[in-house]
Amino acid sequence: MTDPRLSDSLPDGLDERTVSAVGKLTEALETVEVARGHLYAFHQLTGSADFKVGEAVEELAEAGHTALAERLRRELVGRNVLPGR
Repeated sequence: MTDPRLSDSLPDGLDERTVSAVGKLTEALETVEVARGHLYAFHQLTGSADFKVGEAVEELAEAGHTALAERLRRELVGRNVLPGR
């Protein structure tokens, strides 16, 4: 059904279906930008966590817990959050 308000304001040669498609494309691209922001935030958070784990491992080693510190250093520090990545 034609929306009289929209059809009255369309430039010559531009139909409602085209306007609708371009609107949906714009929404999709905006969603990609939001997802990119979440990915960046995830990267920052995991990096921050890794840095804190490294500091904790150093403190554990300094406190005499060398076996535990070495195990954490080997198995956790600098490891990727997702296996195989």
